Amino acid sequence: GAVVHAAALVKAWARDRSAFDRVNVGGLRHAADAAQAAGARLLYCSSFIALGPTDGRVFDEDAPRTPGPFHNDYERTKSEADRLARQLAAAGRPIVRLYPGVAYGPGSLTPGNHVVEMLLRHARGKLPGLLGRGDRRLCLTFVEDIAAGFAAALERAPDGSAYILGGDNRTLRELFEAFARASGVPPPHRRIPYGIARLAGLLERWLAEVTGREPGLTDQVVEIYRHEWAYSSDRARRELGYRVTALEEGIARTVAWLREIGRL
Repeated sequence: GAVVHAAALVKAWARDRSAFDRVNVGGLRHAADAAQAAGARLLYCSSFIALGPTDGRVFDEDAPRTPGPFHNDYERTKSEADRLARQLAAAGRPIVRLYPGVAYGPGSLTPGNHVVEMLLRHARGKLPGLLGRGDRRLCLTFVEDIAAGFAAALERAPDGSAYILGGDNRTLRELFEAFARASGVPPPHRRIPYGIARLAGLLERWLAEVTGREPGLTDQVVEIYRHEWAYSSDRARRELGYRVTALEEGIARTVAWLREIGRL
């Protein structure tokens, strides 16, 4: 048998910062203990963010994380949980680590589907502009590829293994261009310097701390977008038969879904 642990607190901000530790780290520990008690192996859904920013490079599952401070509590606790998963695997626990890329596509419009939320905000004229030059690469991954990767890992991944379930490493500019071709909505023309966006995000985070209202943007998220997050899924391709949906196809299918549910 197997236990799939894919629960996480995926948010840019929470008033109770310890919630990230309880859910993202404590939750993994509880899931691992429950799997052990049941005599089952554990498939743990980590995150690309646990592997760290790549900045000009493309990381694989074994690339050492670049030293440096974490940008927010989500990144901090996903990295801590990743260390815990590696420790448990080294101790002989039957654990498989899976690292999805920046997910997008049909499904619930939650903070975890922030790419689609961003595209919808742009389509409604509510996105102020493109951060910086939009030239940082992101591992943009169609959600159905991730689901197929999990199914393949359940069948074929050996204990102690790890796989990046990623997609195309493309820039924000390319993302909006693909969206424009599929939807007819022109790409954003306004560019917002990182420094100005960071100040606006800092103000929003301060207001969130005072009022408890979720911020639309934080300075910490702006800092994440300053970096590149580019990863290779070659191991998953070789060993799991993982397939990557090209960005243009994935966005076209996402746009068709948004139109079908009346959101676009």
